[in-house]
Amino acid sequence: MSKIVDSLHANFRTYSMVIALVVIWILFSILTNGVFFEPRNLSNLVRQTSLIAILAIGMVPVIVTGNIDLSIGSVVGFISIIVAYCQYFIFPGFLSGLFPSFEAQTTFLGISTSMNGVISTILSIIVALFVGLLVGIWHGTLIAYLKIPAFIVTLGGYLAFRGGVLLVSGGRTISPVENTLVEIGQGYIPKDIGMILAILVVISVFAFILWGRGQKFKYGFERYSITKDLFKASLISAIVLFYVLYIANGYEGIQNPVLLMVIILMIFTYLTNNTRFGRYIYAYGGNREATRLSGINTSFIIFKVYILMGILCMSVLTVVGPFLFKGLKILNPNEAIVLTLFGRYIGSIKEPGFYYVNPFASAFNPTAGSAVDAEALASALSGTARGGSGNKKETGKPTVKGKRISLKAMTLNNAKQKVNDVLGNPIDIGVVVIWKVQDTAKAVFNVDNYLEFVSVQTDSALRNVARLYPYDVGMDGNDGDEMSLRGSSQAVSKKLEEEIQERVANAGIHVLEARITHLAYAQEIAAAMLQRQQASAIIDARKMIVEGAVGMVEMALEMLSEKEMVTLDEERKAAMVSNLLVVLCGNKDAQPIVNSGSIY
Repeated sequence: MSKIVDSLHANFRTYSMVIALVVIWILFSILTNGVFFEPRNLSNLVRQTSLIAILAIGMVPVIVTGNIDLSIGSVVGFISIIVAYCQYFIFPGFLSGLFPSFEAQTTFLGISTSMNGVISTILSIIVALFVGLLVGIWHGTLIAYLKIPAFIVTLGGYLAFRGGVLLVSGGRTISPVENTLVEIGQGYIPKDIGMILAILVVISVFAFILWGRGQKFKYGFERYSITKDLFKASLISAIVLFYVLYIANGYEGIQNPVLLMVIILMIFTYLTNNTRFGRYIYAYGGNREATRLSGINTSFIIFKVYILMGILCMSVLTVVGPFLFKGLKILNPNEAIVLTLFGRYIGSIKEPGFYYVNPFASAFNPTAGSAVDAEALASALSGTARGGSGNKKETGKPTVKGKRISLKAMTLNNAKQKVNDVLGNPIDIGVVVIWKVQDTAKAVFNVDNYLEFVSVQTDSALRNVARLYPYDVGMDGNDGDEMSLRGSSQAVSKKLEEEIQERVANAGIHVLEARITHLAYAQEIAAAMLQRQQASAIIDARKMIVEGAVGMVEMALEMLSEKEMVTLDEERKAAMVSNLLVVLCGNKDAQPIVNSGSIY
């Protein structure tokens, strides 16, 4: 017990930092209602920490030798902007002219890119390595050989490379970069491979500790108790398994930057503990003069330390560059992005332009994964949602382009569907709806898929409105002033528009226009209804002919009576009316008969 107390007193500063870190975690967890400890958040934190850890690994030899480097942040930014400039302005034109056949889109290690894009990423890493090497040579020469204090050199480098960023970029952000370069900093290792790596690490930890005990025993060094060593190995293994099983595999997998950090840590651990160069670094940090008098080239040691620092800045570029570029958003007119941060809605961007947002924030669009393109989406909505009726198609390109939400007016075209009118007659009816997204937050959060939601609600509203009106009026004793689907298209379209708007308002959709594009009796009753319409038309025509004939006969009798041209008794008038009606109402032309005798 006393040994534990003595250990706590000897390492109070270390333990106090751990305790403070735990307190901060607990506080953040309470303030975020537990979101802080979710795998997604911890995964992002580990990714961000890995960037700092890579720089810290390179800073250790610098500090051990009694020096400092204040310029690492500016150097990383300078190398990043150099690479971005090459990828955006130089490599595309150069590679497309050199390898035009490599411009075709393909898939490389699961990444959508082109072969020129892969070559561009390789060249970018080479350029970054070269620039980092030059920076290390510059700093190392000034500090090691010209004996300028490291504080002065790196402070000047901090200001110079910061200005270099503005000089190369011209004060503007350069974007986008190649997908394969982004994948290095933002990608994940498959969960199965991550699990295999975790098992190998656990085995390696126990093997390394046991091997170390054997080496100490071989050379007669003092060893810790086997219980303490096994506890240490178990603790490290538990941390590794917690990271892989809960943090990494609980989200997307082990992050590429974390794997890069572990590899760099292993290289530097071997370099500092198992090479002559590493021992020289510790010797120089312990006693510079004794190291120099022992025949060691101390200036060259410092020179190589700063070269390593410059190369590590290049390594951080492959991680921090894509991470920072992730916050760049370019919006075209009539486009919007809905942003979430750790599962919480933080706002939408609707104005066109160039924006930089929190790199941890992610654009959210539930329709992005629902279909590859507008045609696939239309097929999904027509075939799946309606049991394969195949009558529906989507036009107007409601494209699901990445995570952006289109604010353009879009067209939903129902080519044909069968409904019943107010009389129960089956009719085929089609409708076109012009709509747009008005409230992006409601569109993505209130419904699962707003594109499909608009389609389904349009069908439902169309059926409901069609049941309110007859196909046509003037039949079955209906009043001629009654509204009908065929005769009152404007009023019916207005009613349909209001009905659809009421149904989709909760999804933040604004209906601009709805109108009927197709209207006909269903095929099974079309022939009967045609005969019915023909009979009605014949009756109306006959009625008009009879009314006209009666009017003409009446006019003839009045004119004969007024002019007293001939006097007809009632019997002769009846005969005349009969003859005139036969002539005027007959389907065939009348044959005239000339009477040469008396009509009596």
